[in-house]
Amino acid sequence: MSRTEFLDLDILPQLIGYNIQRAQIAVYRDFMRSVEDYGMTPTQFAVLALVGANAGVSQVSLGKTLNVDRATIMAVVDKLQNRNLLERRPSVQDRRKQDLHLTAHGEESLQILRNRIHAHEARLTTQFSSDEGLELIRLLQKLQRSPRD
Repeated sequence: MSRTEFLDLDILPQLIGYNIQRAQIAVYRDFMRSVEDYGMTPTQFAVLALVGANAGVSQVSLGKTLNVDRATIMAVVDKLQNRNLLERRPSVQDRRKQDLHLTAHGEESLQILRNRIHAHEARLTTQFSSDEGLELIRLLQKLQRSPRD
């Protein structure tokens, strides 16, 4: 079958999961173009933003909030620390634990990245009215609260 032929998509266009996956691919591509010179993934940006908003947060709390396992969150934090965007400090409450803080470079980078992400979000929502954009977010958040959780 040549690349120019159209496939019958059967029931795929009516499936929520299929449409979310297709939308996520488009969102991810635009996100990566927005931050390509920073080499930042969505998860890395989320960690940077959460540490910026919650100075002293633990890796465990980040993992739970982002719903990622300990190994993944540790790898993300290691990468951000190696890039001098955040640092680990001994916890004030429990010296056996480490708290996460942005470095000065991390704070500067986060501000630049936030501006780029705002522009990215604006591009995504140009086809929606303000109410539609809010409704889309509400519906996606509702899906995240699956009845099986």
